[in-house]
Amino acid sequence: MKSNSINLFVNYYREENEERRAELDTCLLSNIRNTTIDNIIVLVSPKDADWLNNLVLKKYKKKVKFSIFDKRPTFNDFFKFTELYKEDINIISNLDIIIDKESFSTIRDLWLPHICFALSRWDIPSDLNR
Repeated sequence: MKSNSINLFVNYYREENEERRAELDTCLLSNIRNTTIDNIIVLVSPKDADWLNNLVLKKYKKKVKFSIFDKRPTFNDFFKFTELYKEDINIISNLDIIIDKESFSTIRDLWLPHICFALSRWDIPSDLNR
């Protein structure tokens, strides 16, 4: 069986709140450093592209690919981009999600061509953690 590349698609924006921006940048950098992810395709506005370039591209320019987008991308926009990688495993994610290496063994086992999995994070209420 052919091993398919794993591509992560995210929309990057430069958050004005410094604490939240640090969280988003940490999540992006964690996913970039994840060696299981082969490519990260970032939809980014022209005004935020320079910031992102300084954050990641100098060190990770082979892994991170930019697509300059002049509006907030829709799911349809993301789906159109995945068409460029039809044979791969494509993940569309919010920027504030870190995907750990262990998650990928399950994804690879379940993956079939032309199938879409939706991933969502959820916060477990503290009163359920007894």
